[in-house]
Amino acid sequence: GRGSEAVAACLDHVKTFLESKGLTYPELEHPDWLEKLHFMVDMTGHLNMLNKSLQGKGSTALQMLEDILAFERKMTVFARDVQKGTFSHFPSLREFKEAHNHINCEYLQRAIIEMQTAFGQRFSEFRKEKNTLSFPVTPLDIDPSMLNMSTFTGVSLTDLEIELADIADKELWVSKFKRLTADLEDVAQECFHSSLGPHIAPQEEPPQPSVDESFNHRTETIALAGCEHG
Repeated sequence: GRGSEAVAACLDHVKTFLESKGLTYPELEHPDWLEKLHFMVDMTGHLNMLNKSLQGKGSTALQMLEDILAFERKMTVFARDVQKGTFSHFPSLREFKEAHNHINCEYLQRAIIEMQTAFGQRFSEFRKEKNTLSFPVTPLDIDPSMLNMSTFTGVSLTDLEIELADIADKELWVSKFKRLTADLEDVAQECFHSSLGPHIAPQEEPPQPSVDESFNHRTETIALAGCEHG
């Protein structure tokens, strides 16, 4: 990503250097090749941002899936941006267009759509688990029959349906789930800020539960509710 960006930014210097060495690369004068180079610079930048988000410390499987689904939606925006020729999300390509006054928008749009299709196919199985991954966060908002019960060791769908129905309108348990959701949001924010790099240490605060601790606490709460109301 950084390499192609550097080449695109210093293209004139690169060509001058190569000429001084007696080297010729016809591609550097070919508009179609240069167009693809600038497109790759911008698209790689978007992919690098996604990669950084996925590698963020403390990210849960649900958060990673949401990042991937969000990127798929962004590619729809990217394709429309290229189709219109505005290039709001492609600064390198926009500069190239201003200099050459011509871009094969149809080709670039098709490339983005093909990439979007490849994403959808690659993560299709992962997407099917969205309800299961969301369940620890919003257990009262998801139909238990949509869950992959093999991930919940020792829990049967029949028992889970009854337990959730039993506590759904009990304010005590609804409040507990809301507090646990708030804890998960705090952890997610902490992970996000830590991914931005080192900062000045904030004032000392009570330790926040880890994502795993919050997940375990939530599943234990559901199990406890079933025991008390079984």
